[in-house]
Amino acid sequence: MKKNLSILALIILFCLKASAKIIHIDTTIDVNEYESSVTFPAGYNIGDYIEFVRVNPLSAGASGNYQISIHYTEDGIASAATHLASISHSNPPLWREVGRVNNNAYVGVYTNFTVDCNTEFGNSRFRIRTVGTHASNRSITVYIRITSINSNGSFTALNSKGNDSTVLNFLPMTCEWDLYVGNNFTSTGASLAIKAIQNGNVGIGISNPKNKLDVNGIIHSKEVKVDMDGWSDFVFTKEYNFLFELFFKRELMLIFVS
Repeated sequence: MKKNLSILALIILFCLKASAKIIHIDTTIDVNEYESSVTFPAGYNIGDYIEFVRVNPLSAGASGNYQISIHYTEDGIASAATHLASISHSNPPLWREVGRVNNNAYVGVYTNFTVDCNTEFGNSRFRIRTVGTHASNRSITVYIRITSINSNGSFTALNSKGNDSTVLNFLPMTCEWDLYVGNNFTSTGASLAIKAIQNGNVGIGISNPKNKLDVNGIIHSKEVKVDMDGWSDFVFTKEYNFLFELFFKRELMLIFVS
């Protein structure tokens, strides 16, 4: 009898543990990969686009990062590019071109297609848009692969077509950019090499650049070119030489007087 009660107690305990595990099951579906292709017919024009997918970023209900790789061929000539997109719930609902981290163009010259992203809250979408017409006398199929870098709930296939030549702004890949380098074979870790912040300032060896380029270290250059084209600094004009001469004479007079 005692043995049967012990067995029954073990069964009850096992069931309780199992039910506890069931209660804590994470039902979030994380879909991180998506592959597709779109075909532009012969005679396509600059600005033609095909909206091909809607994404569902899960972080904070609306934020996510995506890597979009595309490639296409024509007469044995290949072109490929990789883009990075950062989506947030506070982004405006408009189409912007996604920045490229690399680009292998037709024979190193021609780029026919790019990736746009609309970051509308709850309706974030991607499309392929034409930016060049090299070999447009034939239809071209663009092959696409999207990877969610953090968490994505779903990919929904779309097939909306049109023409949009008004896309001027790039979608920032990040708020700020940091490049850290170091020796993998030591325990000292990495150090900051280059820092780019939101206003466009860049620092080398410095984390908070105050100018367009701040360098914490020695600059060794074979050549430095300075000109006045498009700049408002008149230090190198003829008038500056005249003013410098007047200033120099004035300083000499003060020295002799004193």
